[in-house]
Amino acid sequence: MELPASAPDRWLLRQAFAASASSIAIADAQQPDIPIIYVNPAFERLSGYPAAEVVGSNCRFLQGEDRDQDARRKIQEAVQQGRSTTMVLRNYRKDGTLFHNELTLSPIRDAAGTLTHFVGFQTDVTARERTSSLMNRLQGMTQALAAVFTQDEVFNLVLRDALEALGGISGAVLLVQGDQLHVAARRGHDEASVWQASALSDSRPSPDALRANTPLFFNDVGDLIRAYPELEAQTCGIAAVANAVLPMVEGGQPLGVIVLDFREPHHFTPDEKRFLLTLAGQCALALDRARL
Repeated sequence: MELPASAPDRWLLRQAFAASASSIAIADAQQPDIPIIYVNPAFERLSGYPAAEVVGSNCRFLQGEDRDQDARRKIQEAVQQGRSTTMVLRNYRKDGTLFHNELTLSPIRDAAGTLTHFVGFQTDVTARERTSSLMNRLQGMTQALAAVFTQDEVFNLVLRDALEALGGISGAVLLVQGDQLHVAARRGHDEASVWQASALSDSRPSPDALRANTPLFFNDVGDLIRAYPELEAQTCGIAAVANAVLPMVEGGQPLGVIVLDFREPHHFTPDEKRFLLTLAGQCALALDRARL
């Protein structure tokens, strides 16, 4: 990529960069440490950093303390060799939030072929990476469940993977026993949990989800209690901020529910809901196999 030769062309290029919806940064390849000399407004929106705070810095600041990344090493190799590359980095906004940044880095050369700058185009691919991570975890969990033979092993695997994948703080499995749901397993800090044994006929989230064979998702503070005002009094527990209630049914037979709690509001994405529903289905199959 060569820079336009004339001043009007350079002005036009700068205006196009400023108007672009894509995040763009330009670094000076002829200065020590290759500092940023320009970022467009889309970069400021993506990273949360105003241009005045990043110009003069190497773009590595976006990785914060998370520097042990294979993508960083490959980008450094491309910079040293003066060639293009595309990599996905774990970056951090000014407020500390993580986002996955697909960076396409291209060298700029002058008319004599001398490397003068690098231009980087950034795209937030956090949703795509999260979906990929969920699918990989689901595949691993499916393989692991195929190798276990007891209910306790099933519970440990499912609760561990579900909580780690979505960042939950606690979870439980409740199984059908006669006309009751009883607590078969817990994980996390839930001594005062609202997820307690109940009758299948009770008007509570666990039996309701199981009777309807429909998952229930409570995203924000108070959502669960607004839907079930008597729940805390009935269970002597305290509701978490956000919750998921996942029915397990196999061959038309209700087996139980998986419940997950979250410390912060959690707005379940379609991909997360699919992950959880598939997980509940895999757990039901594994439980049925373990019983046999």
